[in-house]
Amino acid sequence: MQRNPEIAAAPAVDRSSVSVKIVGNMIELKSPIAIAATAPVMPPVVATTRQRAAADNVATSASRAAGITVRSALQLMDYVSYRAIFEGFQAHLWTENSGRLLWMTHPSWPSNTWQIYSSDYATAAPYYAVKKACEPIHAQLDLPDYRLAVVNTTREAQSGLTLTTRVVALDGRPLLDRRDRVEAAANAVTTLSQLAIAPILEHERLVVVRVTLEDRHGAIISENSYWPGLDRPSQQRLNELVPQSVELSARRARPDDATVIAVTLVNRGSAPVLNAKITAFDAHGNRVLPVYYSDNYVTLLPHETRRLEIHCPAAANRCEKIALRGWDVTARETSVLSMETH
Repeated sequence: MQRNPEIAAAPAVDRSSVSVKIVGNMIELKSPIAIAATAPVMPPVVATTRQRAAADNVATSASRAAGITVRSALQLMDYVSYRAIFEGFQAHLWTENSGRLLWMTHPSWPSNTWQIYSSDYATAAPYYAVKKACEPIHAQLDLPDYRLAVVNTTREAQSGLTLTTRVVALDGRPLLDRRDRVEAAANAVTTLSQLAIAPILEHERLVVVRVTLEDRHGAIISENSYWPGLDRPSQQRLNELVPQSVELSARRARPDDATVIAVTLVNRGSAPVLNAKITAFDAHGNRVLPVYYSDNYVTLLPHETRRLEIHCPAAANRCEKIALRGWDVTARETSVLSMETH
């Protein structure tokens, strides 16, 4: 069989002369070899297998330390894009909108962008973005006007809710805190007043916003994070985020079931962490698929702890190691420990 030249190994490059960064609404890759030019995030980039392989294996030393590649940049953009598709629908629930249709859940070719899942059952950032946006009871920030909203698509009204909104700078400084009492009608969107971040954006240009919805007993129902900017060029500030140290631990969650793994992430840094992603591997370093994560591509505020659960296959290769990477995360991995017995 003749070898396809498009899947030949990517040529070696001097990584010190390569950079990957966000420029406005673009992902820019600079390299001494012509593997990719500046490409728009929307519409999605369609690259050859060789281009993707080369792009995934080149980055500056700083980006490499954080695990940042073209793929992670695309996943960052895909997350907010797919979430916006459904949150935009919900902002005008049963008025201007009554449904959404995705023409493609996954491509028929290998791709790093614009897919919810792939043919090997790997779930990309949009999978978790859509899952987040389509929660039965959901808190969101409407980006066109920065109004807060609670979407209740259940058939029961929800009373006594509390919506807490935090705005932090990219270096972790608290900028704004707000609490709202919410009575969410059934099968409706409850829109609140505008979040006063316009003057903050004038000064900071880009911030991180966390909205947390709790029930009357203080249990978290919905949690959502955004990084709105003053304008498109302000998104370049994402390149300023310094890799943060995130503590990673994993252990069997049940003594009689090795397929369930509890993972704990703790942001030990002073700045927010975006798109922290965990991946399960077997003892030989091979990725385990299919694997079901309770959540992924998560945002961690400074000193925040997040607990996730992984459901691994019951047969064949077991999940023995968990790797962590993200937009501004120092990449690391850990072995899965047995559940402690007392």
